[in-house]
Amino acid sequence: MAQYTSTSIQKSLTDVKNNLEKAKGYIQFTRQQPQFPNLESTAQFAAIVANETAKVGASLQEYGNQQKQARNISIPDTISAQLQQVINAAEGSRAQIAGGIQAARAYTNPEGVLYYTEQVAGTLDVVARLQEQLVQLLSDIQSLVDTEEQQQRAIQAQQQAAKQAEEQQRRALQAQQQAAKQAERDRKEYLAQYGGIDPAEVIAHVQAGTYPPVAAGVITHKGETVLFTTSATLSEDRTTTKHVGGSSGISVPMGHGFRFRVGSYQGQTIRSEHLTQIDRGNLIVTTQRLIFTGNKSTITIPVAKVLHTLLYKNGVDVRAENRKKREVFLCPQPLLTNTFVLIACHLLAI
Repeated sequence: MAQYTSTSIQKSLTDVKNNLEKAKGYIQFTRQQPQFPNLESTAQFAAIVANETAKVGASLQEYGNQQKQARNISIPDTISAQLQQVINAAEGSRAQIAGGIQAARAYTNPEGVLYYTEQVAGTLDVVARLQEQLVQLLSDIQSLVDTEEQQQRAIQAQQQAAKQAEEQQRRALQAQQQAAKQAERDRKEYLAQYGGIDPAEVIAHVQAGTYPPVAAGVITHKGETVLFTTSATLSEDRTTTKHVGGSSGISVPMGHGFRFRVGSYQGQTIRSEHLTQIDRGNLIVTTQRLIFTGNKSTITIPVAKVLHTLLYKNGVDVRAENRKKREVFLCPQPLLTNTFVLIACHLLAI
């Protein structure tokens, strides 16, 4: 089945219109020279034009059906009825012209030729009106097609916009998820730097008075809050002394198994310091003090006196003002312990 387009049908209608102009020229020529051969050729050409008009009407009818199936376009019954009427009228015109040729064969005199020439001319006028009607029907059908195409394009545009919006939402969600994952990684890295806690949160809770109480077994001062407690071993530097050296000289035999030694002795005393564990107990970090309660002794270091700390893999070295010796607290969580010492120092500073 041939596929028709509005462009091809429009071209066919233009061809019909041009042929109608040619047929009118043939009629004018026959009027000037009313001879039967001229009438016969004119009528045959007019019949061809009428037949072409009917074919264009059928093509337009099929074009409408194809668009109806392809685009689900509803063609009004009035348009379908008019198309069928045009087709029937064009076929009737062709038959009328053909019948007129047969009748004219008996009247080949000039008067008879002119009579049938006018009949053909009148039939061509009808065909011309049918051609114009087909042009209008093509315009009506094409308007329906264009409207449907616009609606389809609008639907497609909406669908495309919906897909784009969905894709944007998906990308935004992915970005949010990635940002959340990155924030979580950053958070973990941040907490890892402080032994698993957030110093800013601890400070905020202490300032707001909502920091959870920590049982430490010590009497606190007014306004003092216990931040952290851990088991710890107190270590301090101890000095050891070691004497090293040797002797030199000669040994003289004296007889009877005796020998007399002549010489000298040289040596030196070496002193060294090393970290010695001196007590076991608990280290308590408050907003005002560092308190070590051991089996043998108790040490208190005011937070205001802390100069700096050194973090070791197994403990915290606290350097305080006006203390000759350093205190090193060996503990299970040195990073966390050091963090709370720094928090206490920060709270004192604000």
